[in-house]
Amino acid sequence: MKILLTLICAIFMFSCSDLRKLNEEIYKVQKQHLIESPFKSAKGALGHIERQKEFRAKQLPPLLQDIIFEETRTDTIILVEDYSENCIDCPSNSLMVLYKDTIYSLENQINKDYRAAYKTKKETFRTVSLDNSYLSDYFPFLLIKKKMERKQDWTENPLSYGSDSCLGGDYTVATVIYPSNQIESMFVRCWWLGSTLEHLKE
Repeated sequence: MKILLTLICAIFMFSCSDLRKLNEEIYKVQKQHLIESPFKSAKGALGHIERQKEFRAKQLPPLLQDIIFEETRTDTIILVEDYSENCIDCPSNSLMVLYKDTIYSLENQINKDYRAAYKTKKETFRTVSLDNSYLSDYFPFLLIKKKMERKQDWTENPLSYGSDSCLGGDYTVATVIYPSNQIESMFVRCWWLGSTLEHLKE
């Protein structure tokens, strides 16, 4: 299923006001996809993405400081956000952004007082493969990039990526922002490695 919306603002300069507008458009596209998603559990993530909109507004500028002031954007941005089903309407456990050859990630690590403590990290995408330890975190990027290289619709048939039947599985919302100022989004419940391997073999 493909949900496309044209961004109101041109995202050729990442000023703070542009990021606010981008954040709002991401939310609109994600919400529309959740409403239309074939996953029965998708509507359960509506509260998560509402909270995440506020979270991104605070966290995206410092996380993406390397590209905020880039004069032109010629590459696609891929955003992957994972949520815990067991935490009602909470922001994401992890927020990851792939831009060009760099993955910017923000992960929730509970501190000794059992409060959320977010850790930022940068990783070079070319070091990520199906054979290394980063797979569990980054394999959605591998799949989306491969589908895009093949000119295939990466949002088609979301049910083939995961399942509503898993117990205690997380929610994943993947969002792609193209240089043409279009956004696509897809929700997956329990996105698992096996489905990624099958799609990569196609």
